[in-house]
Amino acid sequence: MPVSILIVDNDELTRDILFRIVGFSLPDAVIHVTAKFELACEICVKFKVNIVVTTTSIPPTSSDLMIDAVHKIGPDPIKIIIMTGESQQIKLDKIISIPNTYIVQKPINVEELLSLIKDKIAELNELERH
Repeated sequence: MPVSILIVDNDELTRDILFRIVGFSLPDAVIHVTAKFELACEICVKFKVNIVVTTTSIPPTSSDLMIDAVHKIGPDPIKIIIMTGESQQIKLDKIISIPNTYIVQKPINVEELLSLIKDKIAELNELERH
């Protein structure tokens, strides 16, 4: 089954660029995009999303609420990759202490982001085999 990836960002240009880069780099993946928190949750349920790539602030909510809402969806853990410009180590440590949640620092290094997504896909494939 192909991996389902959701990109959530309130910046249209960022969403478009990430959609193109991730889609081109992972042609077997199903890619969804949205700018809205509520729609992101609906997409996660409807399309059985495996990986969410998002930013730290998706109005009208925060990454904490987004992470909590996404992790409550479905029996399988959804991997969440947070793109952030946060520099306070305490806040970064809090995010990465949440299971199945990962950070990519802004400005985004595309190779780093793609590598992390591929690592999470490999983990999902490994879980599926067992």
